[in-house]
Amino acid sequence: MVYQAQDGNIDEARKVAENALNSISPREEQERLNLYTAYLNLEVASGDEKSLKEVFERALGAFDAFEVHKRLANIYLSTKKFVELEKLYNVMVKKFGNFTRDVWSLYGAFLYKQGRQAEGRDLMKRALIVIPKKHHLEMLCRFANFEYANGDIERGKTMLEKAVAAAPNRGDLWNVYIDKAIKYQSVEDARLLFERAVTNKLGMHTMKNLFQKWQDFEKLRGDEEHLLKVNEKAVEFTKNLKKNILEAQAAEEEEQENGEESD
Repeated sequence: MVYQAQDGNIDEARKVAENALNSISPREEQERLNLYTAYLNLEVASGDEKSLKEVFERALGAFDAFEVHKRLANIYLSTKKFVELEKLYNVMVKKFGNFTRDVWSLYGAFLYKQGRQAEGRDLMKRALIVIPKKHHLEMLCRFANFEYANGDIERGKTMLEKAVAAAPNRGDLWNVYIDKAIKYQSVEDARLLFERAVTNKLGMHTMKNLFQKWQDFEKLRGDEEHLLKVNEKAVEFTKNLKKNILEAQAAEEEEQENGEESD
């Protein structure tokens, strides 16, 4: 298909695509989807609005609608057809905005990269009206990422502060905030976030990962004095954890013994 298209033989390239679609079993869903993606690429590059629409609608009839829209959006993005891309994003927001958070993220990332931060912020407000409240913090974090990368770092910082304040025991939110501080803020900013994070009631696995990340950070960006302090905090956490486990086991055994006596 690519060879024919490069030679300008668009009709021949279409025949290759059609023959391939006819020869691939319907059970080979991923291969067929990839082929339709290549077909859409061909029509975007060399076809017209009508021929593209026909292939697009056929793909919609065979595969998940959001996935097909997303693939066409990626084609528009990679070929810098931004007018068509934005029209498609607006269609996607209307069609899928209630069902998937990814559509808001895709459109938001595009707007921020285009230097249209004000429109990106308005888009986030729209998203927060539409999506379920339980996903608001995740959406806030996604758009905070866009602020750090292509917007206002202080605004991104404020958004992540809001997220961790609303759910201080969510390790995933602290990890996002710490990662951004490490990449975009000062050593002291990142260090203070580590300090704050480990004072919360996070899961054992999350705490171990945080201490490991903190130790790696001090080795790479900090100094021996601060690394020693982190190591001491990690040891103290491990001791307290073991103590709590032993106390819980003792309490459980005592409860079992009392239960047996009452029987």
